[in-house]
Amino acid sequence: MDPKKLHEFLIQCELNFHDRPQAFCLDSWKEGFALSFLKGVALAWFEPDLLNTIPGAEPAWADDYSKFIIKLTANFGLHDPVSNAKHQLNNLSMKDGSCINKQSGSSSATTTSSPAGKRKNPQCPSSTPKSSNSSAPDLSGILGKDGKLTAMEHLCHMKNSLCLFCGLPGHSAKDCPRSMSCIAKAHAAQLLGSWV
Repeated sequence: MDPKKLHEFLIQCELNFHDRPQAFCLDSWKEGFALSFLKGVALAWFEPDLLNTIPGAEPAWADDYSKFIIKLTANFGLHDPVSNAKHQLNNLSMKDGSCINKQSGSSSATTTSSPAGKRKNPQCPSSTPKSSNSSAPDLSGILGKDGKLTAMEHLCHMKNSLCLFCGLPGHSAKDCPRSMSCIAKAHAAQLLGSWV
């Protein structure tokens, strides 16, 4: 059982218990319900206790749902959720094609996967990114703090019939060949075509 999914699984069980209290009035019924959804290693861990037919040799968690939950989370939950969160934060990484843009007047950074750095439109003077010593272009005049086109840039693109995604003429943002959604749709169409 994936430790990250255990909490979600237990919440879903509780929702079922609250939705039908008559069906789960005994702890053993709650345990049976939860056990019926376990798979793989988690089910294998409980299997010896479930198949034990010796009277009086029931496990400590039998007929006590709270003890069952403690046993389940102790064996399959996150060992230390705080350390796990710190580890995830320390190992953050960006997806390919993303870049960090410095915001003017702010020390915070914003990520964007937009190819706005390739915009060079004489119709919109701010569409030509300012070059700096950094490998990523300065898009502060093109993109706002929210990662979207500034109002002036948006107006200029609309006036000159330029794509709001890549800044090139001849198509709209929804049909932009550089958009990841367009690439994904083309790939899906290609896959569907090979099945037919």
